[in-house]
Amino acid sequence: MRSTLYLKFIAIYIIFGFLSIFCVGTLTSHLVLNRVENKVSSSIYREASLFSNDYLPSYFSGELTVSSVRRQLSGMQDYIDASIWFVERDGSLIASSIVNGHPGAPSTINDFNPIENGSALYTVGTYHDFFSEPVMTIITPVTSGYQTNGYLLIHKPYSDLEAECDYYLLPVYITIAVIYLLSFIFLIAFHFLV
Repeated sequence: MRSTLYLKFIAIYIIFGFLSIFCVGTLTSHLVLNRVENKVSSSIYREASLFSNDYLPSYFSGELTVSSVRRQLSGMQDYIDASIWFVERDGSLIASSIVNGHPGAPSTINDFNPIENGSALYTVGTYHDFFSEPVMTIITPVTSGYQTNGYLLIHKPYSDLEAECDYYLLPVYITIAVIYLLSFIFLIAFHFLV
């Protein structure tokens, strides 16, 4: 009788460990990835909005050349580690800066719809099949004189977000392993006290 009960406790302990790791691997990773998405998209959108409002309108007033815009896009691309496309209202490319591994920007985005994100700050996908892997796409308008003249499109590789999520999950996995080992005390107590 005692050995059967002892085996049941060991089985429950093993099941508890498996369910803990499964819960962290599914639920927690999903929750952390959502937080990373929100944090990264808000940060990039804020930077893109500042750039779109403060710098790029000068291009449409003739104060900036395309080469100056390219230099600035390159600096921004290095800072946020994302491909950046600066396009006209109809989707025609003005300038771009591309992350290594991403394809070059198209000369025109067919079926360009600047409000395809809806009310969300970003979309996740291959953006009209231009990319072979998922990217987070953020679109900000470039306005001057209360008129939209163009758009800034930022494509952040989604694998960067997943890597950041994994970085945050490592301490969680370590903590769950320590809690699992500490819960071994219940088995020891059962063995010696019951």
